[in-house]
Amino acid sequence: MAVSDNPAGKLDGTSVLVTDERAASTLYNKGSHGIPESGGGLRLSLMEAAYLVDAGRLAVEDDQGGTIDLEDLISAGGRSDRAFEVRYIVYRDMRERGYLVKPSTTPGVDFEVFPRGGSPKDAARKWLLAVSERASFKTEPFLDMLHRAEGFGCRVLIGVVDEEGDVTHYVAQLRQMSGTLPGEGEGSLEGWAFEDRVLAFDLEAAAGLAPPGHLGRRMGDVHQLSLIEATHLMETGHLRLKDAGTGGPLEEEEFLRRVRQRRPDFDLRYKVYADLREKGLVVKTGFKYGTHFRAYDGDPDSNHARFLIHAVPRDLETSWPELSRAVRLAHGVRKEMVFGAADIEAVEYLRMRRVRP
Repeated sequence: MAVSDNPAGKLDGTSVLVTDERAASTLYNKGSHGIPESGGGLRLSLMEAAYLVDAGRLAVEDDQGGTIDLEDLISAGGRSDRAFEVRYIVYRDMRERGYLVKPSTTPGVDFEVFPRGGSPKDAARKWLLAVSERASFKTEPFLDMLHRAEGFGCRVLIGVVDEEGDVTHYVAQLRQMSGTLPGEGEGSLEGWAFEDRVLAFDLEAAAGLAPPGHLGRRMGDVHQLSLIEATHLMETGHLRLKDAGTGGPLEEEEFLRRVRQRRPDFDLRYKVYADLREKGLVVKTGFKYGTHFRAYDGDPDSNHARFLIHAVPRDLETSWPELSRAVRLAHGVRKEMVFGAADIEAVEYLRMRRVRP
């Protein structure tokens, strides 16, 4: 609650104006609150004013000298911005953690966050988004924002507010994927196409294409390939197929028709898989982790998978709880959660991780 000896401001439309020069200087110098006015005053947003009133550092009056309390300020904020309470919770959370937080003028960005003890003049700042757990997540505009952030040299933080008002923080960034592993070797392989996999029996030829564990898996005297691995080898000219049902040759076009019939999202997954292979990573199924792939940037025999990767369309719209589950699982198994956003032209990779500011 505000007390009478606090600096006083007056409600002025959708902001609060502190006209006393000494009070304005105090508020700005201790936390960089508001924007200094040319005449020596200080203009506070409703969010900043609400925080200062709640902290007992400011009193606000109307034109008639009546008291404007916290409820009045938050109600006024809600009338001008339907997401005010979500933004206020995130703003307050970061301020309580000791960060300098300023409302942002960048479209699509709620706040700019500066290091503890810093000032708005610091170049090192982060963009902060405040979202409700019920908000939708749209991949394409989010990727576009990350490109803008990179252009300004900013990292992107997201504060997600749940039903109880707790804030979970994430860092999002564009991830440049790369590994050190070679592509396929020389030679070709003949395989039998079953419904869910391809089986090959020439183990010497299979070993010539890739080291053990890099492409497919040996099972006794059989080398088995997933449908996505088989597609890759066919497209790179290393695999010929026979139909396990008829014993006759199986052309690539017919093989892909069957695969797409069984997996409607196959083309999306394959686009990401092939791109990762081209970038020098070993890519295996991520089924046990609830994702499409796990990926190694080193030899799988001597390294754990570094990445969990989920292939998504670039125009995907999903929910924050869906993202949260994936990120939480990856964190629990000490891997990076990466979303491969694909369209006809290319794949971009979005890394999400949970942080404690």
